[in-house]
Amino acid sequence: MLSWTTISSVEYSLFSSHVSLIFRNVPSNLFAFDLSSNNLEGPVPVFVVLPSSKQLGLGSNKLRTFPDFLRIQTYLRKLDLSKNQVQGQVPNWIWGLSHLYNLNLSCNALVSLEGPLIKSTSPVNILDLHSNQLKGPILLFLPRAVYMDYSSAPMYHRTLVIKNLHGLIPASICNVNELIILDLSNNSLSGRIPQCLGAMSNLRRNNLTGTISNFEFLENSDLKPLELNRNQIQGQFPKSLANCSGEVPRVALTT
Repeated sequence: MLSWTTISSVEYSLFSSHVSLIFRNVPSNLFAFDLSSNNLEGPVPVFVVLPSSKQLGLGSNKLRTFPDFLRIQTYLRKLDLSKNQVQGQVPNWIWGLSHLYNLNLSCNALVSLEGPLIKSTSPVNILDLHSNQLKGPILLFLPRAVYMDYSSAPMYHRTLVIKNLHGLIPASICNVNELIILDLSNNSLSGRIPQCLGAMSNLRRNNLTGTISNFEFLENSDLKPLELNRNQIQGQFPKSLANCSGEVPRVALTT
């Protein structure tokens, strides 16, 4: 058993997968707790009561599921579960952690997000799911996100790349206000394009329909290259395209 009186961060290493740790009398000022780069596997072999911990590192272990004790880490701000062997779905309850803003689930074996998903009010603004096995329809866009990575490789800040998807583009994507570039190319998406996507989108090589004249470009919009080629888009260019600032934007509509 470990005990302490004054400490703000804890880091442990070289644990075997069979060690059972019990932490009691945890100080209220404990800010960070790091168990990354160990041999932890199966259910986390730790009885943890860290009611005020802000950062938790469990990366680079051998965990296969989301630890149940995370449900009660109500003050958690940053969670790292990257480079484990977590399988299945990202559970809905994780979006209910009311202070969580940085969530790293990259380099696991996750295939989807648990549904059905209600309109998310999660404070998460950094979500890293790269190098998983995600597939299926787009299910979640976080309203406060500035970085969301669903791709098979790391990407740049304020860019969203999503692959292996099918179905409609949900209107909820319009709630992601801080993204600069959205790459949904080379998927099997169909239906109409939400009007809000005109200023930041790569949508080539899908089966999207509708008219480009419905797009609305806000005044002084910083339009990046708009890729709509190899779809079934038609119509006239919208007059609001003149609102774009800077260099003349490149718009690709070829088949």
